[in-house]
Amino acid sequence: MSFSRLFQFKSIGVNIMVVCLSVGLLPLLLTGFILTKRAREDVVQGKCEQLKTLSELLIDHVGEKINASVLTAHGQENRSYLVGPSAAAIAGMNDFCEDAQIYDLVVLADAAGKVVAVNSRSFKGEPLSTEALIGLNVAGEEWFQKCAAAKPNNNESYVSDLYEDPYIAEVFKDRGLALNIAVPIFDATGKLVRVWSQRVSWKRCFVPLFNKIRDLGMENGEKLVVQILSREGLLLEDPDPAAILKTNLVKKGLKCVAAVQAGKVGYTVEKDLGMSEDQMNGYAAAKWTGEIKALRWSALVRQNISDAPQLVSVIEEFTLWVGGIALVLTVVVLVVAAATARGVAAPLREAAGVLKSVAEGDLTPRLVVRARNEVGQMAESLNLALDSLSEVMRGVVQRTAELSEAAESLSALSNHLSGSADDTTTKAGVAS
Repeated sequence: MSFSRLFQFKSIGVNIMVVCLSVGLLPLLLTGFILTKRAREDVVQGKCEQLKTLSELLIDHVGEKINASVLTAHGQENRSYLVGPSAAAIAGMNDFCEDAQIYDLVVLADAAGKVVAVNSRSFKGEPLSTEALIGLNVAGEEWFQKCAAAKPNNNESYVSDLYEDPYIAEVFKDRGLALNIAVPIFDATGKLVRVWSQRVSWKRCFVPLFNKIRDLGMENGEKLVVQILSREGLLLEDPDPAAILKTNLVKKGLKCVAAVQAGKVGYTVEKDLGMSEDQMNGYAAAKWTGEIKALRWSALVRQNISDAPQLVSVIEEFTLWVGGIALVLTVVVLVVAAATARGVAAPLREAAGVLKSVAEGDLTPRLVVRARNEVGQMAESLNLALDSLSEVMRGVVQRTAELSEAAESLSALSNHLSGSADDTTTKAGVAS
């Protein structure tokens, strides 16, 4: 079936209405679709900007916490108990842990790498079984080697990435997730005498910050995913504890991860690889300076669009408004189309009725001229044509009558001549 046949109906009024609806509603629907799509993009973009801001704030606060811990470590360099007897060092380290509340273990080693003191109480003041760590040789460990190679008065320190500390795991019977921040201790002559190592609890120092971001989303009925990445893309924080230090997001092929690994700040909207769902991703690479610059961590704050009820509500509300306006305009178009169809179809139906009467031999009906447009001009022309045809037919009838009279006279004359001929024939016979 050809396209033109789609609009061929028995009634021209129906044709006009279908054409009006098609011409009127098609641009309307297209405009509504474009507006809805644009509104959705604008709303999603606004939400993505919020996620980007959250990721920037998050990575900045993480950096502030690490910097504060580094400064705290440097503040221990002049503590007299660190170069005294082990008992005095342990007592001072216990007080340090209770005051700071964020350290699981504090280790003090001599210049040869032998552990001479470890805190014997937790941050809560509870006894810890750390006696087995006294006397261990840590000279081969990275943190000790870097501090042992440091120069006096250079204010050097060692800051690790997040790792599973075996000493913490042994004492606390958990994974031992921590950061190791260590500084060398020199005497007045510039000789290395001790190395101080404080193990920052990931759970107590950083996780509350991540939970605050998540709670901020929950207050608005939204589910936010907070992730921290190492410079290699390894997960340092994730809703799934099993993924921490096990999953590398660089291998997942996410655009947001590639961008943040390149040191950028921004956002993306892309499919979540696990759920195949549209996900908004705010990301920010750390702009840290000083001793923690080399860590090069980054933050992601992510959210599925379906997990943002306010966002979905705004999109649905706008869609309803567009749909309502489209419905109202559809009714308007229908009314206008119906009026137009009646204005065109009614005169045409009258003309069809007049022509049908003409076909049946009645030339008296005439059309009423209601407008001066093409339809009115057609009615005038048809009326003129019928007037002319009536005149012609009257002339034909008159000529027909005259011809009928002439034929009757001719017939009478013929009869008279025939009678005369018969009489002549009779007389000729008599004469003969």
